[in-house]
Amino acid sequence: MIIQLGGHLERAFLLAGKRESSQQGRSEEPQTLPHATDAYRSFFHRAGTIAVLSKGIIDPNAVDADDAALKGLHVDGRYVAMSQRSLEEDAWTFTKRVVTEAAFSPESMATMRLRAPDDPRPEGSIPHHLDDIINHCLAAWRTDSTLVLADCDRQVLVELAACVYANGLALPFAIPDLRKMPTGSSKASGQLANLQPTNITDVGTLRNDPAVKAYATRLQRLSESGTADVSAILRTALSKASELSPRIRESSRDITLTNHWAKVLNNFDVSKGAMLKDPSNWAERRYSTKKMHVIVLSSPYSLI
Repeated sequence: MIIQLGGHLERAFLLAGKRESSQQGRSEEPQTLPHATDAYRSFFHRAGTIAVLSKGIIDPNAVDADDAALKGLHVDGRYVAMSQRSLEEDAWTFTKRVVTEAAFSPESMATMRLRAPDDPRPEGSIPHHLDDIINHCLAAWRTDSTLVLADCDRQVLVELAACVYANGLALPFAIPDLRKMPTGSSKASGQLANLQPTNITDVGTLRNDPAVKAYATRLQRLSESGTADVSAILRTALSKASELSPRIRESSRDITLTNHWAKVLNNFDVSKGAMLKDPSNWAERRYSTKKMHVIVLSSPYSLI
């Protein structure tokens, strides 16, 4: 499966890459992650592990700005092409509107304030973190890729969906509705080996390991069917991979993967429950009913 990392997972992966790039030319060894007490270490372990086990990662900045295939977007029955820049501007407008509506719990606001020690963005930048998540949703939707989130960012989207319906907010584009995601379900969730990559170079090395490749191949089934028994797939894949690789066999099992095919929030559905608040003239935008594939990776070490 091709993945789009979202929220804290994307940020952790990006920052790890920047750390390593900054070391090139100064040291033969790429810089590893900060000490284990770094709150972002767990995010990178999850992002790095799923990156190793995927076919590839979408870069939102590489989505063609002139691509007319914004799947399902039409106005008055006519499909319309919108540039990436205009959609990003819409995302920022929507973000500020949602934050103004006080959509989020104190717990979610606290998780959105989290920053790695070397993150150049200021602490407390809730609108910027939410804007990142919304743009990652857009990139996954435009490219038919799998959106991968940490558990705390899933909760942000759950509360965002509730705010949209409660306040009749018009949407600029499709955003997954994760209110019914079956977290904790024995069929939709299972354990993933935490490969604990130390840096981006380690991610690349692991991707070329034959045992890891075999593990990744078995996990591709997650994106092929909305009715798959996720727990059984993960259990079998982990058992087979453990037979081939000491690293996988000795890895911790502290990542829980939840697999879900989510409906998307749509202006047509929102308008059934309330008069749309539509100062940006988005109400006529309609979105495909095709579901979005979403994976959530949770860990007991999320916020330490």
